[in-house]
This record gives sequence, C-alpha cells and structure tokens, in this order.
Amino acid sequence: MARNEEKQLGRLNRYYLKRQHDEMKRKNPNRPKLEALNSVEDIKHWIPSLKKDIDFHLKQLQVPCYPERKIAEINKKIDYLKIEYQAFTKKLRKLDPSLTDVPWTERSYQQCATEENLRKEPLHKQMVDSTIIPSAFVPIKTPILDKNISAEHSDTTVTNTDFSNLPDTMDAPLQFVKNQSQVTGHNRLNLAYSSSESEDDGNNT
Repeated sequence: MARNEEKQLGRLNRYYLKRQHDEMKRKNPNRPKLEALNSVEDIKHWIPSLKKDIDFHLKQLQVPCYPERKIAEINKKIDYLKIEYQAFTKKLRKLDPSLTDVPWTERSYQQCATEENLRKEPLHKQMVDSTIIPSAFVPIKTPILDKNISAEHSDTTVTNTDFSNLPDTMDAPLQFVKNQSQVTGHNRLNLAYSSSESEDDGNNT
C-alpha cells in the first residue's frame, strides 16, 4: 500500500516538473539562428537575450571555486556569444541603413535639434529685443507698494536742527544737590529729601 503511494507521488512529481519545464520553455524559447531572422523587429527582439547570456557568463567567471577547465569553457562560450552578437548587429545595420545606434547599447552623443535649428536660422531672427513692450500692456496697480515706496522716500529727508537757542549749561558738568534748601528749591513736589552726608552722619551716630 505504501509502495503504491510512493509510485503515485513520483509520477505526480515528474508530471509537475514536466509542466514547469514546458512553461519555462514557452516563456523563454530558444534563440533562433540568424539565418531564420529576416526582419528588423525580429533581430531587435533577440538582441537583449544575447546581452543577457553574455552577462551571465561574465558573472560565472567571478566564481573563485571553478577549475581552469571550467573557466576555459566559459571563456570559449563568451567568445562565441560575442561573435554572434556582432553578426546580429551587422545584419541589423544591413536591413536598416538609417539606423545610427544599436538597441540596448549606449547611444553616441548627438546635438540637440534646437541647436541645429538655431544655426540654420538667420541671425536677425534669433535676436530678440527685450525692451519692446506690447501696446496692450497695462501695469497692475499696487497701492500698498506705492505707499511704502513714497514713505521710504519721505523718511530719507534730512532734518536740520537749530542749536543756537540751547542754554549755556548744556556742556557744563553735573552738579549734585547736597542741602535741604537746594532740594526743596529744585523739587517740584516739595518732598523732604535727605542728602548723602546727613545719612552718613546718622549712621555713624
């Protein structure tokens, strides 16, 4: 009973692996030979697979545990793929002579179309006078900004002060009050202020 169950599981496993293999083969079919490709679209379709295979084998060369025999086989495979890639690109240029860059490769530097148009146009068309204002141009009213600008101009005016009417005591040194009569004479509130000397005498006593 257990033996029959193992056989059935084995058959089911083989069937699952076969379906998985067929599905992968359908999604990733083998690359056809160059003689079977006669259109630009077909060649462009298969060039990425060549690049992918070359990159895969180049990564295999970085494995340190491979023996010399395995490394020699990988190098031989890389050389074959490079020759095949060159044949693909050569036939692609033959079928499409107007092609400048090969798909899936770095593009060469090309000047912008705007620069070419500027070179073809005469010089008087390229020059633009920025001082010309359209006749329909109407400036926007900004009363707040205009008010601030006028205020700034008014603040910058210089005021002349007349120093001829100032008293002569303006430059005199400071004088301190020392007796009660001077305090009451100069005090508007008639408060009894004590001088510093009287405070010192009271503290000493």
